[in-house]
Amino acid sequence: MLAGIRALHDRLGQLEGFVAPVGRVAQGAGHRVTPAWKRATNGEARWQVTLAIVVAITLQSGVPDQFVLRPGWLLPTLQIVLGVVLLMANPRRISRQSRLTRVLSLTLVALLSLANAWSAGVLVLGIVNGTATLKAPS
Repeated sequence: MLAGIRALHDRLGQLEGFVAPVGRVAQGAGHRVTPAWKRATNGEARWQVTLAIVVAITLQSGVPDQFVLRPGWLLPTLQIVLGVVLLMANPRRISRQSRLTRVLSLTLVALLSLANAWSAGVLVLGIVNGTATLKAPS
């Protein structure tokens, strides 16, 4: 049992060498290692996030009126405005992070989540109560 603990300790020591703090030489590597979370990066591309937001808002616009938080135009309008403001603040890459853009980003995610949760909740209640009637388009 003691040999197993020593082997585990040695293996953890080796793994620690791969993410050694700045200025410390990694075991067996012979060079200084900077952990990934301390390295400066270019930031992630904005277009994927923008596309996901546009798809989410578009899908929400197709939800029948009986499942939408009233007034029906309010949440999509707020989501679009927040998306445009965030896109203008950082059009190419998400690299500069200010407190304001972080709060706006989290607000946008909260609004998207609220709209989806509201629609799902009303649908589930309608199914449980037997009041959710929706006819397929003909």
